[in-house]
Amino acid sequence: MIDLDKPLGDTFPGDNFSGETLCRSLALTIKGVDEFATDSGKPRPRLLFLETPTGLVLNRTKEKALIAALGDVPRKWVGRKVVIEPGPEIMVGGVAKKSIKLIIAKDQT
Repeated sequence: MIDLDKPLGDTFPGDNFSGETLCRSLALTIKGVDEFATDSGKPRPRLLFLETPTGLVLNRTKEKALIAALGDVPRKWVGRKVVIEPGPEIMVGGVAKKSIKLIIAKDQT
């Protein structure tokens, strides 16, 4: 059970959201984008949010969706709202993993 009085950083320990830690939909405001070195050592863009210290590492699909909705300049993403929510299980390297669905409103005026 999530303690609604605790900051999200206490609810979701760690540097990044994962399908295993995300248990409800969250509306978040993009604070910035940085680079995160994955386990394979390959750098990936990571969204940072105003509401929580926990970031979201972008896979190619999420990155392409953000570019299509908000443009290809990450600086212009700052201040935009997104929703992340638990997604379906997907197969990664033959292992079922929980995914995160990213929802981006195109019209954010």
